[in-house]
Amino acid sequence: MKVIIACDGREPPSFFASLGSLAGMAEAESLVVTICNPVLADFWEAGAGRHWLRRPGARERDTLTQVDQSEGRRIVEEAMATMTGWPEARRRTLVLTGNPERELVKLVMAEEADLIAVGQHGTDLGPRSLG
Repeated sequence: MKVIIACDGREPPSFFASLGSLAGMAEAESLVVTICNPVLADFWEAGAGRHWLRRPGARERDTLTQVDQSEGRRIVEEAMATMTGWPEARRRTLVLTGNPERELVKLVMAEEADLIAVGQHGTDLGPRSLG
């Protein structure tokens, strides 16, 4: 079985523990993924009360992308650390950028996944919200 676990960094550790207790998960190949939607960044900044004094140029956008990728790696590594009891050899991580819904569907099709687990704690929107 192949499972894709989409996370945004707000999942409680119990999310991963409950997934691990499902039948067949001990043998499953798992891909932990987080997806950042750069289009939502402007919306999120406005909602958080943050505003650019000027629109970021190419260098600033590159820096923001690098920071975002770094944060994405932190999220998936943190998720992997909570997945105790899961076979390490069958776990992978991935950080994607784009529309979360579309990127998740494309990933599921490309990986031919059997199960998608989407974890989210809270209802507020952010740059990694999955819908």
